[in-house]
Amino acid sequence: MVTYGHLRMGEFLAGVLVIGCLSTLPQLEGFMAGWISGQTPLFSLTAVAVVVLLSPCVTAVGAPRQMNCSLTRLESTADPNFTQSENRSISIIVDKEAKTITVSQGGSTQPLDHVTFSQLTMNGYTGDISLGMDASSGSVVFQSYSPDANKTEFGVCRAQ
Repeated sequence: MVTYGHLRMGEFLAGVLVIGCLSTLPQLEGFMAGWISGQTPLFSLTAVAVVVLLSPCVTAVGAPRQMNCSLTRLESTADPNFTQSENRSISIIVDKEAKTITVSQGGSTQPLDHVTFSQLTMNGYTGDISLGMDASSGSVVFQSYSPDANKTEFGVCRAQ
């Protein structure tokens, strides 16, 4: 059995696989580049095997994410003093690579235009709705517009 220090090779590969899935791609690239360069052929062959094993993890990082959102507070511009508790669900699909956000509510699906992503937030709007979300906490603001009044709903989203 091949060992690396006190670890068996299988344990070492399993650890690298878990660390690779949890880390970001640039960190993984730096780790792999440093590990492969100047090592023995056994380690180079093992590194290739690790890259092949990590391919699903890298694909999953760039894949669209579905998030379920629970809207718990409603405010309306029709009455500035109006605030109401609610329990309404919406789903959003976020695709950072394609720069799209799609909102599903009440059986209808609506893609948002004018989508922006930053380190902290994601935002988008279309004719009669807008959505803003804090990426770190999942806090969401969902607004809908009509000639009579604008509704603002607040809640939290969780990745599915």
